[in-house]
Amino acid sequence: METKNETRDKLLEAALTVFNEKGYEHAKVSDIVAMADVSQGTFYTYFKSKNECLNIMLKELLNVFRDELVNDFEKNTESSIYDILKYIKDQIEYQRNVIAIMNLEQKNINDEVFILLREVLLEADRIIKNLFEKTGISPHASQIKAHLATGLLKYYQVDNIFVSNPEHRIEKFDFEEMIRILIDEVDVK
Repeated sequence: METKNETRDKLLEAALTVFNEKGYEHAKVSDIVAMADVSQGTFYTYFKSKNECLNIMLKELLNVFRDELVNDFEKNTESSIYDILKYIKDQIEYQRNVIAIMNLEQKNINDEVFILLREVLLEADRIIKNLFEKTGISPHASQIKAHLATGLLKYYQVDNIFVSNPEHRIEKFDFEEMIRILIDEVDVK
């Protein structure tokens, strides 16, 4: 028999799949419970509505991402700028469907999620800045390079999610080369 947390997690995973396949507007609670193989009443035990399910799912994913950033890159003294940028790039690829849902369904996402998203992005920027400072460059130059790095990641996100023709996307090699150039060759005065 499943625990309450396992059932709830199964519903959240099913919701992510259904939202991705059908879009939030066309997704029904009945689709989510069918995929999770639970009753409709079980859904309402955990969530008041489809909207609450969406917002809880997004908050949990953002919290996990923030915790991984802090634990894997801020607390780890061996972390490199390249490692964190590659990790975020890989998360953009892995969480591509979640990012697409967040972009497409903004009207259905509550302010708490957007506030949390902003906090997570600021946390990532701060960690990247601190890693640049460890290389011996000034705090000002570190902040500029951190902003350039996050801008590069945002460009990669848009390219990876919204450009449907693979021939028009930047290549992974190009992205990694851009990171290398930013880290090693861009000189900020």
